[in-house]
Amino acid sequence: MTTAIRATYAHSSGDIARRLAAGTLTLRRAEIDLAYQTGRVKNDSNLQKSLDEIQARAQTLRDAFTPQELALAQADLGAVGLPTLARFMDRGEALGVLGWSLSRVPHWPPFDLQFLVSEQPRVGDVLRSSEELTHTVLATELWDWRARARPYEEMRDRHRTVTRKNDRAIADHIGIGIYATVQYARAHGVLPPGSCTDFGIGGGGQENERPYASATKQEALVMYRIAKQRLAAFGWLVADRDWDTPLERVEPVLAGSSSCWYYIPRDSTL
Repeated sequence: MTTAIRATYAHSSGDIARRLAAGTLTLRRAEIDLAYQTGRVKNDSNLQKSLDEIQARAQTLRDAFTPQELALAQADLGAVGLPTLARFMDRGEALGVLGWSLSRVPHWPPFDLQFLVSEQPRVGDVLRSSEELTHTVLATELWDWRARARPYEEMRDRHRTVTRKNDRAIADHIGIGIYATVQYARAHGVLPPGSCTDFGIGGGGQENERPYASATKQEALVMYRIAKQRLAAFGWLVADRDWDTPLERVEPVLAGSSSCWYYIPRDSTL
């Protein structure tokens, strides 16, 4: 979190737009297949019409698809397992990041609110500045860090038996780590001012802000996945990493940019 850190785009605006289009088509294809497999769609003719439209458009974006996306696009309805479909459908936040980078999404949502992704095309996409990109990548890394701190709070509060070396020490001092990280991040402008000594949640407004530690298990899981998906998208956008990287293998983009990375093991999950 210093001015020397700078994120740059690994792809052109045109390539980002094509990635967004291919990802959006993949999401729609997965939704159709899921509806077919779960019996939510009864009109087979309308289902096939939607599928034909997606496949026709996919032909114009064939070189923009990842191998996994292309395999889904070419598969017969019902041939892809539900876990795989769920993984493809769990990309809304990543697609939102791409839309935001192209200025199609006007505002960056707080990390407890999901992107509302629109597929509407836009002429003359404008990439956001390197300064805004850097700030948002750093904020995303911090929220990912905060999500991974959650299990250690539970270890501390519930006195769980810890088997991995150093986990107990982390759990015992996690409150101090969170407090220090919040103060450091606010001082450097990566986190906004807030009334609590924790990451603030509650829709982004200070009036209703409450500490991250007060989140329910479901709220914490949603915020964990939001941060991971957004960080995964930045991995492709900034570091040219594989778009299909599993969430559990997503790593920070600006490695070493924060003094808090040593504090929470990167494989910590909810």
